[in-house]
Amino acid sequence: MAPKIISLQEAVGLISDGDCLAFSGFTIWRRPVAMCYEILRQGKKDLHLFEVQGGFHSEVLVGGGAVKLWEGSWMGQEILGKTGVNLSRKQAGREVIVDDYSHGHAVGRIQAGAINVPFFPTALSMGTDILNPAYDGFANAGLRDGSHPKIAKEKYSYRRSLL
Repeated sequence: MAPKIISLQEAVGLISDGDCLAFSGFTIWRRPVAMCYEILRQGKKDLHLFEVQGGFHSEVLVGGGAVKLWEGSWMGQEILGKTGVNLSRKQAGREVIVDDYSHGHAVGRIQAGAINVPFFPTALSMGTDILNPAYDGFANAGLRDGSHPKIAKEKYSYRRSLL
């Protein structure tokens, strides 16, 4: 099959309002900043951004008003530290709903999707506040009721096998 190459404008045109996006790279490295600016130029909104680590591109999208839901484990600018000022400001103003994960959980979710399973079992955050229901941002916003196709009914489960 021959490769298909389309323009950045055409690629962003495939994104619909409310879509869930995930980007690879690490904070300032290998990030699709030009794509993020094009997303804003095209007026995309209510995006659901899932990231292991957010960076400058995330700040651009959040600050530009394109993001409604943000899931991840950290947002920062590598050598500048945790900056995420747009995300913090929009979370405090209830313009963006945030749900935190540990780095391991975020990677586990991506791994589960890559191997086409509904979850990836782990005990990475046992004993931490990551699993505290009081800090489940999506549940607290009423988004874990099963009506949102991109949000699981449960952030985590303690179900154990009897084997």
